[in-house]
Amino acid sequence: MLVEPPAPLLPATLGKLTRTAEGNSGDGLEAVDPAQKPVLMEDGLKRYAQSDYTAGPNGPSRGSIIVYKFMDVSGAMCAYDYFRKPGMRPEKVGDCAVSSGDELIFRSGPDVVIEHLKLGHDEKAAVNTELIQHLPKALGPASLAPLLPTLLPAKGLDAESAHYALGPGGYQAMGGIVPKRRGRHREVQRRRHLDARTLSHTADCR
Repeated sequence: MLVEPPAPLLPATLGKLTRTAEGNSGDGLEAVDPAQKPVLMEDGLKRYAQSDYTAGPNGPSRGSIIVYKFMDVSGAMCAYDYFRKPGMRPEKVGDCAVSSGDELIFRSGPDVVIEHLKLGHDEKAAVNTELIQHLPKALGPASLAPLLPTLLPAKGLDAESAHYALGPGGYQAMGGIVPKRRGRHREVQRRRHLDARTLSHTADCR
């Protein structure tokens, strides 16, 4: 039985922009940055696509877009927190977004997008609206956000310092310290400590 390949994560055109790279025929995971791949795979990375975009078929470059598609919303939340940097400005794009200069990072359901586009505000907003509509949506349990972030008290919380991690790789990459294993009793204590620290560094993308 023939199985139809999934549609490219990045459309051939976005508004007046034209994709320069070929549409992905596979999951694209071989092109992921090796330094980032262990954390992203821990988060459940499923597909990856990157391309430059030009102003029309033969126009000048307008920048690049990267899309990371995860197995579920929880993984995308972790990756979003992994990518965002201190001091970035909150933006109103998708479920949550931050920017700095021409870099925009946003999450929409199970997808995380990183853009470097040289566009005006209105044109960039239109491009992002079209891209979000194009991206495949999560269904069923994969579309549900985790409840853990909702347990953090809003009062007195520095939201910028809060991060959500699914495993030790992402936890350490975002500044967490995992104690060394020292026997079964110590391992139980380590797990409890890790759970408590992970909770204290959970991000809320409301």
